[in-house]
Amino acid sequence: MLRKHKKAPPTDPPAWQGAYVPGGARADDESEAEAGEHHAAGAHHDAASGDHAALTEHDAPVIIEHSPSADGGAGNGHADHVDHETASFTLSGDVAATASRDALLEVRGLRVGYGSLPVLYGIDLSVNEGETAVVLGLNGAGKTTTVLTLAGVMRPWAGTIHYGGEDVTKAATEAMVARGVVLVPEGRRVFPNLPVEENLRVGAWVKRRDKDFIDHQLERCYRYFPRLQERRTQIAGTLSGGEQQMLAISRGLMADPKLLMIDEASLGLAPVIVQQVLQVVREINEDGVTVILNEQNVGSLRVADKAFVMQKGVLVYAGPAEDLRGSKEMRREFLGVG
Repeated sequence: MLRKHKKAPPTDPPAWQGAYVPGGARADDESEAEAGEHHAAGAHHDAASGDHAALTEHDAPVIIEHSPSADGGAGNGHADHVDHETASFTLSGDVAATASRDALLEVRGLRVGYGSLPVLYGIDLSVNEGETAVVLGLNGAGKTTTVLTLAGVMRPWAGTIHYGGEDVTKAATEAMVARGVVLVPEGRRVFPNLPVEENLRVGAWVKRRDKDFIDHQLERCYRYFPRLQERRTQIAGTLSGGEQQMLAISRGLMADPKLLMIDEASLGLAPVIVQQVLQVVREINEDGVTVILNEQNVGSLRVADKAFVMQKGVLVYAGPAEDLRGSKEMRREFLGVG
Protein backbone atom coordinates (compact mmCIF):
# COMPACT_ATOMS: atom_id res chain seq x y z
CA MET A 1 0.00 0.00 0.00
CA LEU A 2 1.35 3.48 -0.85
CA ARG A 3 1.46 6.25 1.69
CA LYS A 4 2.21 9.96 1.35
CA HIS A 5 4.68 11.74 3.59
CA LYS A 6 4.86 15.48 3.97
CA LYS A 7 8.17 17.08 2.98
CA ALA A 8 9.32 20.37 4.44
CA PRO A 9 10.08 23.08 1.87
CA PRO A 10 13.79 23.64 1.18
CA THR A 11 15.73 26.31 3.02
CA ASP A 12 18.77 28.23 1.87
CA PRO A 13 22.00 26.21 1.66
CA PRO A 14 24.96 26.81 3.96
CA ALA A 15 27.57 29.27 2.74
CA TRP A 16 30.29 26.60 2.40
CA GLN A 17 28.43 24.59 -0.26
CA GLY A 18 30.40 24.02 -3.49
CA ALA A 19 32.72 21.03 -3.15
CA TYR A 20 35.23 19.93 -5.76
CA VAL A 21 34.72 16.88 -7.92
CA PRO A 22 37.31 14.62 -9.59
CA GLY A 23 38.97 16.05 -12.67
CA GLY A 24 39.23 19.57 -11.28
CA ALA A 25 35.64 20.69 -12.00
CA ARG A 26 33.67 22.38 -9.27
CA ALA A 27 30.55 20.69 -7.98
CA ASP A 28 28.63 23.79 -9.06
CA ASP A 29 29.38 22.75 -12.65
CA GLU A 30 27.87 19.32 -12.07
CA SER A 31 24.36 20.72 -12.59
CA GLU A 32 24.95 19.67 -16.18
CA ALA A 33 25.66 16.08 -15.08
CA GLU A 34 22.03 15.02 -15.32
CA ALA A 35 21.65 16.09 -18.98
CA GLY A 36 22.29 14.48 -22.36
CA GLU A 37 21.42 10.88 -21.47
CA HIS A 38 20.01 8.49 -24.11
CA HIS A 39 19.45 4.83 -23.36
CA ALA A 40 18.33 1.50 -24.74
CA ALA A 41 18.53 -1.94 -23.16
CA GLY A 42 16.86 -5.11 -22.01
CA ALA A 43 17.40 -7.78 -19.40
CA HIS A 44 15.55 -10.48 -17.48
CA HIS A 45 15.42 -11.14 -13.75
CA ASP A 46 13.08 -13.44 -11.82
CA ALA A 47 12.97 -11.68 -8.45
CA ALA A 48 10.31 -13.93 -6.98
CA SER A 49 12.18 -17.20 -7.34
CA GLY A 50 15.73 -15.88 -7.24
CA ASP A 51 16.47 -17.64 -10.56
CA HIS A 52 18.32 -15.58 -13.17
CA ALA A 53 17.55 -16.05 -16.84
CA ALA A 54 20.09 -15.00 -19.45
CA LEU A 55 19.70 -11.64 -21.13
CA THR A 56 18.55 -11.92 -24.72
CA GLU A 57 18.26 -9.66 -27.73
CA HIS A 58 14.48 -10.06 -27.52
CA ASP A 59 14.27 -7.97 -24.33
CA ALA A 60 13.04 -4.76 -25.89
CA PRO A 61 14.45 -1.44 -24.68
CA VAL A 62 12.06 0.89 -22.88
CA ILE A 63 13.27 4.40 -22.17
CA ILE A 64 11.86 7.12 -19.93
CA GLU A 65 11.41 10.16 -22.15
CA HIS A 66 10.33 13.77 -21.98
CA SER A 67 7.59 14.76 -24.41
CA PRO A 68 6.17 18.29 -24.65
CA SER A 69 2.53 18.86 -23.85
CA ALA A 70 0.19 21.18 -25.68
CA ASP A 71 0.85 24.06 -23.28
CA GLY A 72 4.63 23.77 -23.62
CA GLY A 73 5.17 21.79 -20.45
CA ALA A 74 6.49 18.26 -20.15
CA GLY A 75 4.46 15.09 -20.45
CA ASN A 76 5.33 11.48 -19.55
CA GLY A 77 5.58 10.65 -15.91
CA HIS A 78 4.44 14.05 -14.59
CA ALA A 79 8.12 14.89 -14.10
CA ASP A 80 7.53 18.64 -14.28
CA HIS A 81 4.54 18.56 -11.94
CA VAL A 82 6.24 17.44 -8.73
CA ASP A 83 5.42 19.69 -5.78
CA HIS A 84 8.52 19.74 -3.62
CA GLU A 85 6.49 20.69 -0.59
CA THR A 86 4.36 17.57 -0.88
CA ALA A 87 5.19 14.00 -0.27
CA SER A 88 7.06 11.38 -2.12
CA PHE A 89 5.48 7.92 -2.15
CA THR A 90 7.07 5.12 -0.15
CA LEU A 91 6.09 1.59 0.68
CA SER A 92 5.01 0.99 4.27
CA GLY A 93 4.79 -2.04 6.50
CA ASP A 94 7.13 -5.03 6.35
CA VAL A 95 9.16 -3.72 3.39
CA ALA A 96 10.13 -0.52 5.20
CA ALA A 97 10.84 -2.36 8.46
CA THR A 98 13.08 -4.91 6.78
CA ALA A 99 14.99 -2.21 4.87
CA SER A 100 15.73 -0.28 8.05
CA ARG A 101 16.77 -3.36 10.02
CA ASP A 102 19.08 -4.91 7.42
CA ALA A 103 20.25 -1.85 5.49
CA LEU A 104 23.86 -1.60 4.37
CA LEU A 105 23.11 1.95 3.22
CA GLU A 106 20.45 4.10 4.84
CA VAL A 107 19.71 7.69 3.85
CA ARG A 108 17.28 9.92 5.73
CA GLY A 109 16.12 13.42 4.85
CA LEU A 110 18.94 14.06 2.37
CA ARG A 111 18.98 17.58 0.96
CA VAL A 112 21.72 18.65 -1.44
CA GLY A 113 22.25 21.39 -4.00
CA TYR A 114 24.74 23.39 -6.05
CA GLY A 115 25.52 26.92 -4.89
CA SER A 116 22.11 28.28 -3.86
CA LEU A 117 20.20 25.88 -6.15
CA PRO A 118 18.54 22.96 -4.33
CA VAL A 119 18.49 19.62 -6.17
CA LEU A 120 17.46 16.99 -3.60
CA TYR A 121 14.53 17.83 -1.35
CA GLY A 122 14.84 15.42 1.55
CA ILE A 123 15.05 11.91 0.11
CA ASP A 124 14.89 8.69 2.15
CA LEU A 125 16.25 5.40 0.82
CA SER A 126 17.61 2.11 2.11
CA VAL A 127 19.62 -0.55 0.30
CA ASN A 128 20.27 -3.91 1.95
CA GLU A 129 23.52 -5.82 1.70
CA GLY A 130 23.57 -8.06 -1.36
CA GLU A 131 20.83 -6.19 -3.22
CA THR A 132 20.87 -4.56 -6.62
CA ALA A 133 18.91 -1.31 -6.51
CA VAL A 134 18.04 0.86 -9.50
CA VAL A 135 17.29 4.58 -9.29
CA LEU A 136 15.15 5.60 -12.28
CA GLY A 137 14.42 9.11 -13.44
CA LEU A 138 14.58 11.64 -16.24
CA ASN A 139 17.48 13.98 -16.92
CA GLY A 140 17.69 16.48 -14.09
CA ALA A 141 15.83 14.29 -11.60
CA GLY A 142 18.76 14.31 -9.14
CA LYS A 143 20.18 10.82 -9.70
CA THR A 144 23.79 11.92 -10.29
CA THR A 145 23.67 14.34 -7.35
CA THR A 146 22.51 11.47 -5.15
CA VAL A 147 25.40 9.13 -5.94
CA LEU A 148 27.96 11.96 -5.84
CA THR A 149 26.78 12.71 -2.31
CA LEU A 150 26.82 9.05 -1.27
CA ALA A 151 30.39 8.79 -2.59
CA GLY A 152 31.51 11.76 -0.48
CA VAL A 153 32.08 14.09 -3.44
CA MET A 154 29.32 16.49 -2.39
CA ARG A 155 28.37 17.54 1.12
CA PRO A 156 24.71 17.40 2.18
CA TRP A 157 22.88 20.49 3.28
CA ALA A 158 20.81 18.38 5.65
CA GLY A 159 20.00 14.76 6.44
CA THR A 160 22.05 11.70 7.34
CA ILE A 161 23.86 8.89 5.54
CA HIS A 162 24.61 5.64 7.37
CA TYR A 163 26.74 2.92 5.81
CA GLY A 164 27.30 -0.37 7.60
CA GLY A 165 25.70 1.15 10.70
CA GLU A 166 28.19 4.04 10.75
CA ASP A 167 27.31 7.71 10.25
CA VAL A 168 29.25 8.75 7.13
CA THR A 169 27.33 11.93 6.37
CA LYS A 170 30.49 14.06 6.50
CA ALA A 171 32.96 11.44 5.26
CA ALA A 172 35.30 12.45 2.42
CA THR A 173 35.59 10.52 -0.84
CA GLU A 174 38.84 8.79 0.13
CA ALA A 175 37.26 7.67 3.41
CA MET A 176 34.30 6.21 1.55
CA VAL A 177 36.59 4.33 -0.85
CA ALA A 178 38.45 2.93 2.15
CA ARG A 179 35.10 1.67 3.47
CA GLY A 180 34.39 -0.07 0.18
CA VAL A 181 32.10 2.48 -1.50
CA VAL A 182 33.02 3.06 -5.16
CA LEU A 183 31.35 5.22 -7.82
CA VAL A 184 31.66 4.57 -11.56
CA PRO A 185 30.83 8.05 -12.90
CA GLU A 186 28.64 8.95 -15.83
CA GLY A 187 30.49 9.38 -19.11
CA ARG A 188 33.08 6.59 -18.46
CA ARG A 189 35.97 9.05 -17.91
CA VAL A 190 38.73 6.62 -18.81
CA PHE A 191 42.28 7.91 -19.16
CA PRO A 192 42.38 8.06 -22.98
CA ASN A 193 46.15 8.10 -23.38
CA LEU A 194 46.83 5.11 -21.12
CA PRO A 195 46.57 1.43 -22.10
CA VAL A 196 43.63 -0.58 -20.81
CA GLU A 197 45.60 -2.37 -18.12
CA GLU A 198 47.13 0.86 -16.81
CA ASN A 199 43.63 2.31 -16.51
CA LEU A 200 42.69 -0.71 -14.43
CA ARG A 201 45.72 -0.37 -12.19
CA VAL A 202 44.75 3.21 -11.42
CA GLY A 203 41.55 1.82 -9.89
CA ALA A 204 43.63 -0.08 -7.34
CA TRP A 205 45.84 2.90 -6.49
CA VAL A 206 45.19 2.68 -2.75
CA LYS A 207 46.71 -0.84 -2.83
CA ARG A 208 49.22 -0.25 -5.60
CA ARG A 209 52.05 -1.89 -3.64
CA ASP A 210 50.12 -5.12 -3.13
CA LYS A 211 51.03 -7.09 -6.27
CA ASP A 212 49.01 -10.16 -5.31
CA PHE A 213 45.89 -8.05 -4.75
CA ILE A 214 46.28 -6.25 -8.07
CA ASP A 215 46.89 -9.47 -9.98
CA HIS A 216 43.80 -11.01 -8.39
CA GLN A 217 41.65 -7.99 -9.26
CA LEU A 218 42.92 -7.92 -12.84
CA GLU A 219 42.02 -11.58 -13.22
CA ARG A 220 38.58 -10.86 -11.80
CA CYS A 221 37.97 -7.98 -14.24
CA TYR A 222 39.14 -10.02 -17.22
CA ARG A 223 36.80 -12.82 -16.15
CA TYR A 224 33.84 -10.43 -16.23
CA PHE A 225 34.96 -8.74 -19.46
CA PRO A 226 37.21 -11.05 -21.54
CA ARG A 227 37.33 -8.43 -24.28
CA LEU A 228 39.40 -6.18 -22.01
CA GLN A 229 42.02 -8.87 -21.65
CA GLU A 230 42.23 -9.09 -25.44
CA ARG A 231 42.79 -5.32 -25.51
CA ARG A 232 44.86 -4.89 -22.37
CA THR A 233 47.73 -3.14 -24.23
CA GLN A 234 45.43 -1.01 -26.41
CA ILE A 235 45.19 2.74 -25.74
CA ALA A 236 41.89 3.35 -23.95
CA GLY A 237 40.91 6.30 -26.11
CA THR A 238 40.74 4.02 -29.15
CA LEU A 239 38.19 1.64 -27.60
CA SER A 240 34.56 1.62 -28.65
CA GLY A 241 31.97 3.21 -26.36
CA GLY A 242 30.88 -0.18 -25.06
CA GLU A 243 34.45 -1.24 -24.37
CA GLN A 244 35.11 2.02 -22.53
CA GLN A 245 32.08 1.37 -20.33
CA MET A 246 33.39 -2.11 -19.59
CA LEU A 247 36.71 -0.51 -18.67
CA ALA A 248 35.07 2.09 -16.42
CA ILE A 249 33.13 -0.58 -14.50
CA SER A 250 36.23 -2.77 -14.22
CA ARG A 251 38.32 0.14 -12.96
CA GLY A 252 35.76 0.58 -10.17
CA LEU A 253 35.97 -3.13 -9.38
CA MET A 254 39.75 -2.90 -8.99
CA ALA A 255 39.17 -1.19 -5.64
CA ASP A 256 37.30 -4.33 -4.43
CA PRO A 257 34.07 -2.51 -3.52
CA LYS A 258 31.39 -3.67 -1.12
CA LEU A 259 28.99 -1.12 -2.60
CA LEU A 260 29.38 -0.32 -6.31
CA MET A 261 27.41 2.63 -7.70
CA ILE A 262 27.22 2.91 -11.49
CA ASP A 263 25.91 6.16 -12.96
CA GLU A 264 24.17 5.59 -16.32
CA ALA A 265 25.73 2.24 -17.29
CA SER A 266 23.74 2.09 -20.53
CA LEU A 267 24.44 5.67 -21.64
CA GLY A 268 24.85 5.81 -25.42
CA LEU A 269 25.34 2.08 -25.90
CA ALA A 270 23.81 -0.25 -28.48
CA PRO A 271 21.15 -2.58 -27.01
CA VAL A 272 23.27 -5.72 -27.45
CA ILE A 273 26.14 -4.10 -25.50
CA VAL A 274 23.76 -2.91 -22.79
CA GLN A 275 22.58 -6.48 -22.37
CA GLN A 276 26.17 -7.65 -21.90
CA VAL A 277 26.88 -4.89 -19.37
CA LEU A 278 23.73 -5.60 -17.35
CA GLN A 279 24.49 -9.32 -17.40
CA VAL A 280 27.89 -8.59 -15.85
CA VAL A 281 26.27 -6.28 -13.28
CA ARG A 282 24.11 -9.24 -12.30
CA GLU A 283 27.20 -11.48 -11.99
CA ILE A 284 28.99 -8.86 -9.89
CA ASN A 285 26.02 -8.76 -7.54
CA GLU A 286 25.86 -12.56 -7.37
CA ASP A 287 29.52 -12.50 -6.30
CA GLY A 288 28.54 -10.52 -3.20
CA VAL A 289 28.77 -6.86 -4.23
CA THR A 290 25.84 -4.58 -3.43
CA VAL A 291 25.00 -2.51 -6.51
CA ILE A 292 23.18 0.77 -7.13
CA LEU A 293 22.38 1.63 -10.75
CA ASN A 294 21.34 5.09 -11.90
CA GLU A 295 19.28 4.62 -15.04
CA GLN A 296 16.70 5.99 -17.44
CA ASN A 297 16.46 2.54 -18.99
CA VAL A 298 13.39 0.78 -17.60
CA GLY A 299 14.86 -2.56 -18.73
CA SER A 300 17.33 -2.32 -15.84
CA LEU A 301 14.46 -3.25 -13.52
CA ARG A 302 14.95 -6.84 -14.68
CA VAL A 303 18.30 -7.11 -12.90
CA ALA A 304 17.18 -5.23 -9.77
CA ASP A 305 15.77 -6.31 -6.43
CA LYS A 306 14.70 -2.84 -5.35
CA ALA A 307 13.63 0.24 -7.31
CA PHE A 308 13.47 3.95 -6.61
CA VAL A 309 11.86 6.48 -8.93
CA MET A 310 13.01 10.08 -8.68
CA GLN A 311 11.27 13.16 -10.05
CA LYS A 312 12.70 16.66 -9.63
CA GLY A 313 14.69 15.80 -6.51
CA VAL A 314 11.91 13.84 -4.82
CA LEU A 315 11.49 10.07 -4.54
CA VAL A 316 8.01 9.16 -5.75
CA TYR A 317 8.41 5.37 -5.48
CA ALA A 318 10.48 3.05 -3.32
CA GLY A 319 9.85 -0.66 -3.25
CA PRO A 320 10.40 -4.01 -4.95
CA ALA A 321 11.56 -3.74 -8.56
CA GLU A 322 9.30 -6.68 -9.43
CA ASP A 323 6.20 -4.73 -8.38
CA LEU A 324 7.11 -1.76 -10.56
CA ARG A 325 8.09 -3.99 -13.46
CA GLY A 326 4.90 -6.01 -13.29
CA SER A 327 2.37 -3.18 -13.00
CA LYS A 328 1.48 -1.15 -16.09
CA GLU A 329 -0.46 1.27 -13.92
CA MET A 330 2.52 1.95 -11.66
CA ARG A 331 4.93 2.31 -14.58
CA ARG A 332 2.56 4.75 -16.24
CA GLU A 333 2.08 6.72 -13.02
CA PHE A 334 5.70 6.92 -11.95
CA LEU A 335 7.65 6.56 -15.22
CA GLY A 336 5.26 7.69 -17.91
CA VAL A 337 5.64 4.40 -19.85
CA GLY A 338 3.21 1.51 -20.26
